[in-house]
Amino acid sequence: MRALSTLSAALAALLLASVAAEAGPKNATVMIIRHAEDADSGPGISAAGQARAQSYAGRGWPGGRPSLLIAASDSKKSQRPRLTLLPLSRAIGIPVNAGFNDENPNGVARYLSNAGAGKTTLIAWRREEMPQLISALGGNPSSFLPGGGWPKGVHNWTVVLKFDASGNVVPGESRLVR
Repeated sequence: MRALSTLSAALAALLLASVAAEAGPKNATVMIIRHAEDADSGPGISAAGQARAQSYAGRGWPGGRPSLLIAASDSKKSQRPRLTLLPLSRAIGIPVNAGFNDENPNGVARYLSNAGAGKTTLIAWRREEMPQLISALGGNPSSFLPGGGWPKGVHNWTVVLKFDASGNVVPGESRLVR
């Protein structure tokens, strides 16, 4: 019985290690932002949110110019992540991939482990799911976010994750830009 328990523990550790190894894209940068400010009602963004989204089209990014744009998929309650990236998408001619449910950040990590290699990716996500996204990519949310979560009302931060040749987050080069 003890041998079976030890074998089960070893297999579980191996499975976790293989999942973690796929977490990040190789030689890449991933920048994560919160979507722009909410409209008073409905799934869109407010006038302040529209201004913020427009400003993204002309600003410099702390991790470099994005070559991939990803947004959490639209829901009945929110189209904000996609709407946040639309002006930038139009300005640089890169489509927004909004095919990822924010409750499944592992899907983004799997996608980026291949498609994001050697690239700079900008992700617009929802505040509540930000820690899970950072974890899925191989980062520790507490290393970037106070208390491990994205504060309510904060829309101007960027988490920058740098990945090495093995797809691991490089702690000394990854940071929160306020």
